[in-house]
Amino acid sequence: GTFQNYSRRTIKEKLSALNVTVVNSVSRKVDYLIVSKEASRYWATPNAGTKLLKAHKLRADFDKPMLIGEDTLEPILKYNS
Repeated sequence: GTFQNYSRRTIKEKLSALNVTVVNSVSRKVDYLIVSKEASRYWATPNAGTKLLKAHKLRADFDKPMLIGEDTLEPILKYNS
């Protein structure tokens, strides 16, 4: 989804500065999936995007990735700026 307060590029840069590896796909190697405010409305519905649906399937099988909403990520980005 589209993020309200940061571009995807800015989020990637800020997380990379924290030594976080950022990838563009969802697999069982992924620990966290950042979900925009708009997409978070669909966390548990069939209207979710393909990455979110895949994350749900992986969580059922492997107990990860954890879903992190934009509201949860924002303080982390601000604190570490």
